[in-house]
Amino acid sequence: MLTRLYIHNYKCYQNFEFDLGKIREALIIGANGVGKSTIGHVLWILQRIGRGECQIDELIKINDAFELANNGVVRIEASFEVDSSEYTYGFSLELPSGFKKLRVADERLVYNGETVFSRERAQVVLQSAHGGESRFLLDWHELALPRIFIQEGLTPSAVMRVREIFSAILILVPNPDEVGAAVGDEAADYLDAILRALSYDGKCAEAVTRTLIEALPEICRVLKTDLLAAYVGDPAAKGVDEIILCYPAFFAIATFRLSHVLYLENVPLLPRVMTEYAHRLTGIDIHPGAAIGESFFIDHGTGVVIGETTTIGSGVKIYQHVTLGAKSFDTDSDGMPIKGVKRHPDIGDRVVIYAGATILGGETRIGNDCVIGGSVWLTHSVEAGKMVLARAAVMDSTLKRDVMHPTLPEDSAML
Repeated sequence: MLTRLYIHNYKCYQNFEFDLGKIREALIIGANGVGKSTIGHVLWILQRIGRGECQIDELIKINDAFELANNGVVRIEASFEVDSSEYTYGFSLELPSGFKKLRVADERLVYNGETVFSRERAQVVLQSAHGGESRFLLDWHELALPRIFIQEGLTPSAVMRVREIFSAILILVPNPDEVGAAVGDEAADYLDAILRALSYDGKCAEAVTRTLIEALPEICRVLKTDLLAAYVGDPAAKGVDEIILCYPAFFAIATFRLSHVLYLENVPLLPRVMTEYAHRLTGIDIHPGAAIGESFFIDHGTGVVIGETTTIGSGVKIYQHVTLGAKSFDTDSDGMPIKGVKRHPDIGDRVVIYAGATILGGETRIGNDCVIGGSVWLTHSVEAGKMVLARAAVMDSTLKRDVMHPTLPEDSAML
């Protein structure tokens, strides 16, 4: 768990300290240029160090550093707490007169208040696992942490542990190549640009963008309940990371929850584009107009359809190939379907709907705590607490089939 991050003279930050304390996670929201991407880039640097990159010019460019004149330095320092142990790693970079590349000024790793290794320019002092120390020289343009040779019983275990911590850093950020070079990786700018491209009024576009940004903390809170529902509801789930990265249903639900905010703001086209993108990737079709409560879990998910006017309560679990759809459409005098009417069912709290069930109609209500069995076809309401099952399959023991043992002709070619 990251507890503290210090950044000095790097990109837009000077003497910046990000102190999380005991907070396990944080959502960083701010206007363009306040440094959100800089924090992500520093975490990327630490990740690269943990994965063996030691060359300074592969990690930090001179153009990203500033205020280096008059003995100024770039400083990056991170503190982590893992298994009740505290680790602090940091380094400073300088650009002496006449140098074309940044070089290491100092570097240090501290474990539970004790120095594991320290460095002043080229000189590295490493404390051994048995209390002694070793000294060696290292290229000024290389960091020591990735270069320290691990010898079992001699090298302090904290060195390897910090490498593991850094290498395991997971950074989830928008891909600038996918969102377009014109808007970079700033989500707010990206959304605003799309809304304007859809001929959405400029003032409205700004207001909708602000509405979505302000809704993000609540969306994150609800998604945590969805994560917990998936973890509790699936014995195969080993952890939250697995659910976020591997479960198609979570991707579809997260996309829906974002698109639903835009749908409620009457944004044209974009909410449908978002959910249809998730549909294409996951096979799960959730209309952005559906209203879905907390702790929602779709197990497996392939073939799930949730219509526009569906409402789903809290704590609902559904399986693959479930359809929450419409029975038929009312038409106007010209025979065209009437838009904007209730067409899809209402699902209460803590309902379980098993694979292949089909529930249709805007007047269909499934009460709280119901269980709807697999392959059930429902077009009427069900009272709370009821279980609905399809008619059991019947085994006919009187049916006999002749068992044949065909043979190839003697002159058949063998393939």
